Amino acid sequence: MIAVIQIPKHLLTDVMTVREPDPVADYAGQYLEPRTIGGVCFQRREQLGRTSWSLAEGASGRVFADAVNSVGAFEVPVGSRVEVNGRAMECKACQAYGAFGFVHHWEVDVG
Repeated sequence: MIAVIQIPKHLLTDVMTVREPDPVADYAGQYLEPRTIGGVCFQRREQLGRTSWSLAEGASGRVFADAVNSVGAFEVPVGSRVEVNGRAMECKACQAYGAFGFVHHWEVDVG
């Protein structure tokens, strides 16, 4: 059996708060109660180096959330308001990456 190694906990030092858009709101700009994902890794565009070209339009960084080691991790809907390290941003894109039919981690482009 092949084992998939999770993102190491020592790299997951940040906390992300997510406020998802309210799907039943009468108008845009209303959000659900905040949800916290503990143990994520935020990297600014400059830190990503040569891969920064792959960020979503308008994104200034990427948050990595591990399916196992990030407490409360989930797929963040585009348009959600997020806060990492006191910096308020918006989810521009969220991509789940998996192996063997299971989600391994999410990469959330924020800006």
